[in-house]
Amino acid sequence: MGFTAGRTDETYTAFFADYADAKRAATALQDAGVSNVDVQSSQTHGGGFLESLKRFFSGESYDDTYRSGALVTFGGSRTIAMPIVEQYGGRIDSTAGVGTSTGYDTASRDADDGARDAASRDKTMKLREERLEVDKQKVNQSSVRLRKDVVTEQQSVDVPVAHEEVYVSRRPVAEGEYGHDSGDIGDEKEISVPVMREEVSVQKRSVATEEVGLEKRKVEETKTVGETVRKEKTRVDTSGSVGDVVDDESVR
Repeated sequence: MGFTAGRTDETYTAFFADYADAKRAATALQDAGVSNVDVQSSQTHGGGFLESLKRFFSGESYDDTYRSGALVTFGGSRTIAMPIVEQYGGRIDSTAGVGTSTGYDTASRDADDGARDAASRDKTMKLREERLEVDKQKVNQSSVRLRKDVVTEQQSVDVPVAHEEVYVSRRPVAEGEYGHDSGDIGDEKEISVPVMREEVSVQKRSVATEEVGLEKRKVEETKTVGETVRKEKTRVDTSGSVGDVVDDESVR
């Protein structure tokens, strides 16, 4: 894209603090059919640009901040050009013979693409948003104590016991078994036999049956926490016949 240096009797000049905005405005002016569009800056025209800048600010004071800007001159309808100039942050003025320019070629345009100076940064804003930051801390939830209580219960044990019983046993004696001495009648009148039995005695003794203690283990679980957060979004307000302004949030 080249910008011509021709002039008409009705020539307008617009100042842009940002060179990149000036280039975009120049492109939009050409697309709208505005004639004789030309861009001047200290990068492309050096001292000639400064002379043109002085004429633009004739009767006004300007500091070094403006030296990094750009001037766009064009001919044709001010009515068509004014909304475009305002859209890109330009300040318009009418003059005659602001200065000639040979335009700038593709190489110069590529070298200038992406260049931002202090004035350009004044035209940007930062968008901020709140984000949740979650922290964890240990708190005393409860305590557990292990104690012993004495309880009583009834137990029964089956124990086998024995006892002796006495019965009279008899057997016939064969003749002559004891010889001729069978004893006199009346001898050995009594026989005494002790009779035994088992008795159960119960005693109690304490024995250890189990060892019990308290230990801790870590159990992981997931909890969902939520909070309302705020963030900033852009809103574009326009004035005049600007047309549609595209705010593509997909570049974020």
